[in-house]
Amino acid sequence: MSFRQRDEWLRFRCRSCSFEVQVREGGNPYLYDWRGKRWYYAPDQLVQQVILEIEYERRTPLDDLELRRLLEKQGNAPEHLCLTCRRITWIDPARDPLECWWCASKQVVQGTLLEGQPCPKCGEGTFHREV
Repeated sequence: MSFRQRDEWLRFRCRSCSFEVQVREGGNPYLYDWRGKRWYYAPDQLVQQVILEIEYERRTPLDDLELRRLLEKQGNAPEHLCLTCRRITWIDPARDPLECWWCASKQVVQGTLLEGQPCPKCGEGTFHREV
């Protein structure tokens, strides 16, 4: 499997206080191994490179069954903005609870959906996408 995605960054800025958030449009793809470890890779990175890193760490090559299982457990964790602590959290909506890693708040918004959302810093402005 050797697909490549386009790696585009989106920038959102508050119209009132200029608080800025930058997120990757394609999210953060990963492979999920048998130990529950996530191997994140850049959207433009080949999956084979990640597999080589896994094999290097475990010091043995993956057999066909392990490789197939690993490729079946791919995921994507896009950036989410916590509206409580204003930090970025990577959350895979298919596997993770929708809560901030840092403060455990459930007030999180997917970064690509920030357009028009109220600013958590000043509470007065809203986010707009900068081009």
